Amino acid sequence: KGIYTDSLSSNFVNVTNNVFNNRSYNMIVSKCNNFLISNNILRNTGNKGLILDGCRNNMISKNTISTTYLTEEVPTDSGGIFINWSSVTEDGSNNLVDGNIITGYYNSITLDSWGWDSGAKSVIKNNLVNKINVKAPGLGFLGVCIGNTKNNIPTEEVKETIYN
Repeated sequence: KGIYTDSLSSNFVNVTNNVFNNRSYNMIVSKCNNFLISNNILRNTGNKGLILDGCRNNMISKNTISTTYLTEEVPTDSGGIFINWSSVTEDGSNNLVDGNIITGYYNSITLDSWGWDSGAKSVIKNNLVNKINVKAPGLGFLGVCIGNTKNNIPTEEVKETIYN
């Protein structure tokens, strides 16, 4: 399938790879904290590129993620970078998503933190994207989404789209 990491680690790890496959995802990082995921080239034919499941305090930076699968509107459970809420203690919060290039995905970045804190304090900035989805029940989105631009119109800023 690609790369799968599952650990309750709180160590700093730098993950750098080139992954090309014909599966539903390229990389899953599950329940890991304090990761640096940078300078990856991830290409696939599925609806998710990089999945963070229940991960906190990670930096996802300078990755190039693309797919040939999605060219039109799809459900919100997809994304080039998909950050998922796993539990109250593994809530997908406090992540930094910075400087990534994401193409081919209708939903470039999806923050699916359906817990009460809604991905509190996650920062999504300076990415080249199509669309950014943020699930925001409860208190709403408490993070920052700034400086992201459209991949086919780099002068157009992309704000988060809130869904419940």
